[in-house]
Amino acid sequence: MDNLPFVSVIIPAYNSEKTIGQLIQSLLGQTYPKERFEIIIVDNNSRDNTYKIAGTFPVKVIQENKAQSSYAARNRGIEQACGELFAFIDADCTASGNWLEEGVRKLHAENADLVGGRVGFVFTKKRTASEMYDAITHFNMEKSVKTRQTTGSGNLFVRAPVFKKIGLFREDVRSGGDMQFTYKAVNCGYKLVYSQEALILHPARTFKELLKKSFRVGTGCVDILKARSMRSSQVMWRILKDFLPPSPLSINRSINESGTPGMKREFMKILAVAYLCKITRGAGMVKSLIGKARI
Repeated sequence: MDNLPFVSVIIPAYNSEKTIGQLIQSLLGQTYPKERFEIIIVDNNSRDNTYKIAGTFPVKVIQENKAQSSYAARNRGIEQACGELFAFIDADCTASGNWLEEGVRKLHAENADLVGGRVGFVFTKKRTASEMYDAITHFNMEKSVKTRQTTGSGNLFVRAPVFKKIGLFREDVRSGGDMQFTYKAVNCGYKLVYSQEALILHPARTFKELLKKSFRVGTGCVDILKARSMRSSQVMWRILKDFLPPSPLSINRSINESGTPGMKREFMKILAVAYLCKITRGAGMVKSLIGKARI
């Protein structure tokens, strides 16, 4: 047991009173030895009872009230952590019972520095087109790791020396800070791999939640594209593409790859949701460009 690395599980939380308790319970029930990990909740200026509820559990609860940013919250957690490894999960998720064990095992088995884990989706009884679209397009960690060499922080394991070498997450972006961090880590020579077994569950988003996410992602896309040395003309073309209708073949392929047979019946509704999300993401990119032009 003493040879197992000590892990700091870091969770940014904002207005998460409905989900934070369930997440913590899933973490307290991990197969990984309890003596070898800590749980750090970073309340990011919540207006509800998130801080109070988290404090009823045997976890460390701290606050980040200066910067309204999940990345700032994660950074405060890193600064307070004792771990040799950091495991990140979002406050609206739950972890499978062997999540920590599998994430750590993958790091060692692959001699890796970062691991992106699998994200599964939980649907409501209505199983709306928005929920289906969310499930087939977002949190595809395997594709992000294997084809783009980057991944999100919703299910992420990182060795502590990586942060010491390349720094913490950017705090001046609303979205994409995790993608920029992992992309930078890979470019600095660190190894990123994917784990199918390190599973967490995320509730599929409603239509309103999808639009909010699409706009937020759009605001962070410009920085990501520029970090990859794209010219201004390429960035503008990327924005224009978001105002064009999505490819029906692409949506159909996504359903075949990661969807369920029942989604075929809702194809046109899913396609409509996809188009509205693309437009909203494009609007976020435009807002970001205008904001940068004024600076």
